[in-house]
Formats: sequence, C-alpha cells, structure tokens
Amino acid sequence: TPGGELAFVTAMILDSLALRDRVRWYSSMVGKKLSLKKLLGLLREAGVQNVRTTQFAQGRTTRWGIAWSFSQAGLAEVKGAGASAHKVFGKRKMVKKRETSFS
Repeated sequence: TPGGELAFVTAMILDSLALRDRVRWYSSMVGKKLSLKKLLGLLREAGVQNVRTTQFAQGRTTRWGIAWSFSQAGLAEVKGAGASAHKVFGKRKMVKKRETSFS
C-alpha cells in the first residue's frame, strides 16, 4: 500500500467518519508505535472519544491494536475506572488494580 500502514489506517479512519454508526467497532493492527501515536492524534482531532489500544507481544516482535467506535457504550466505565482510553500501557495498570482489589 502506498504510504504504508499509516496511510492505510488513516484512510480507514476517514471512511469511518463517513460511515460512523453503521459499524459498531473499527479496528486495525499496526507494527510501528509511532504510527499508533499519530493515529491516536488523528482520532482525537476528529473528536472520537471511544478509543481502545492494546499491545501484542510474541518473542521479540511487538504489534499494537487500535479500535474506535462512535457509540458511547462502555465509555463511562473506562473513564470511571481512572484509566485512559488513549494509553497503550494504561490497561496494564488498570488490570493490576483490578487484580489487587479482588484479593
């Protein structure tokens, strides 16, 4: 793809702005953390509030997942837990908090 993963996912984001609620969740996986950062900035600029990220690691290879939705479902729970929906490593802290609160 000309422009690589950044151009591809940017096109997805632009398409999602036109389609909005016709799709519940939009998602992609990227291989460069810098791409993830730029995509998160683009989603913020577009006013998308419901964004999730995650990290996949297998051996020495790391990839990042990004998903966004125009639905507000689940957004209050994430913000109420004190987690940031725009930080890849924020989920890990939230999971540790949950684990310690159940013991």
